[in-house]
Amino acid sequence: MVCRRSCVSVGIAVTAALMMGIAGCSTLGPLQGTDLPRDAQIVGGGFTVEWIAPADGTVLLYERKSGKLVETESLSEGDSYDFEMDLSDEEVTQTFEKAFGIPVKDARLVLYFKPAPAPVEAP
Repeated sequence: MVCRRSCVSVGIAVTAALMMGIAGCSTLGPLQGTDLPRDAQIVGGGFTVEWIAPADGTVLLYERKSGKLVETESLSEGDSYDFEMDLSDEEVTQTFEKAFGIPVKDARLVLYFKPAPAPVEAP
């Protein structure tokens, strides 16, 4: 898997996610549609994502079939979120399948965006 942002591979991200899940991080377990953050909007998806944040907020890359979160990232307005998974790399696909419990061919990656709350202005 190749994640173009910061030269971090998704394989490393998946491994880190699994380690955090073992350590008890609740955001990395299976999610249901109702468990996604309020006001999160679908803004993209797939194994190659290039997306620009329209406002400050958080992106969540979610694998729909397994109900698991692939990764999250806080972004500022205008920041780019880039994700790419090299499906021709057998090691990458095997790592994904072990981490998410489903074949890559059945995976459905969906990108959500949750805008940051608007700042409260003092009267």
